[in-house]
Amino acid sequence: MTKKEALEILKKDGWALKDVPKEMRDAEICRIAVKQNSGALEYVPEKLKTPELCRIAVENDGETIKYVPKELKAQIKAKVIASGEKKEKKMTKKEKEKYRKRVFESGLKSFEEHLAETEKELIKLKSKKRRK
Repeated sequence: MTKKEALEILKKDGWALKDVPKEMRDAEICRIAVKQNSGALEYVPEKLKTPELCRIAVENDGETIKYVPKELKAQIKAKVIASGEKKEKKMTKKEKEKYRKRVFESGLKSFEEHLAETEKELIKLKSKKRRK
């Protein structure tokens, strides 16, 4: 399989990243796969799981948070919440309800609970850094 062939496949089926040889998985291939199917984040090498790539995945499917590296989770959650709040400002009441339902059903908690959880994680991270 060539890189060009892999990209063509991944544009149609991001989940196919699992079948792409590990040595071929680079930033471009992984980005295309995750944009097409957020669940492909599971098969992205750890060193390529950037904050931006993880944010894209989690915004589209909250359940993909389980594939985000531990050290990035609080940051990604905060970005997703901020992004969701910006989106909501432009929505009608009915669109907001539908959006919030989708966010909740995809594994994220209500914005208030999620924000509180994120703040706790950020505090923990800061206290760990101070100890070092």
